[in-house]
Amino acid sequence: MGRPPKLYEVALQLLDDVHQGRITADELLAQTIRCLIIARNEKRQRMETLLESQSSRRH
Repeated sequence: MGRPPKLYEVALQLLDDVHQGRITADELLAQTIRCLIIARNEKRQRMETLLESQSSRRH
């Protein structure tokens, strides 16, 4: 299953924003990395919570 079409539309809009000078490439990169770190941390926290839940059920 691929990514939703909306994701591609948003990505193209962001690239166009850089091209048009509405934001800089550095700003886009920084925001992208920030969002990826937040998503990673949220996923990590969910995994830790699930593992703790499984561990407590066994005892």
